[in-house]
Amino acid sequence: MNFTLKQLRYVEAAGRLGSIAKAAVEVSISQSSITASIDALEASLDYALFVRTPAKGITPTSAGREALQLIRTFLNQSQQFESELQSQGGDDAGLVRIACYATAAPTFLPPILKSITENFPGISVKVMEGNMMAIADYLDNGEVDLVFTY
Repeated sequence: MNFTLKQLRYVEAAGRLGSIAKAAVEVSISQSSITASIDALEASLDYALFVRTPAKGITPTSAGREALQLIRTFLNQSQQFESELQSQGGDDAGLVRIACYATAAPTFLPPILKSITENFPGISVKVMEGNMMAIADYLDNGEVDLVFTY
């Protein structure tokens, strides 16, 4: 089976958003590229990942839901690998993924983000917000490194 990280990112975005069109906008690529990535992965796996309904988007099949979870886990691990590899240069570098309870974000995040950018200019920060269940899921699924809540 041959696939690229780009293809997996495209498939994951389509699955998460439930739409090829929305995935294309999010990753700044054509809809046909998203469709081609899905088609190639489905052909390689020899099973359908999604049920496609015209004008209603896509819905993961049972096997597709499990495959999407594996894809998300793999993409998160590859992102961590990339960050660790970059940090081997001696300078503080890499990506820190932070989730914050949405109502706490305006209070917690500005001073934290300011401190990170001032003290660690080589660090990139990805911020995700959500309700308590969402941020707990982000942490459980390895999608974030830190969670701020109250």
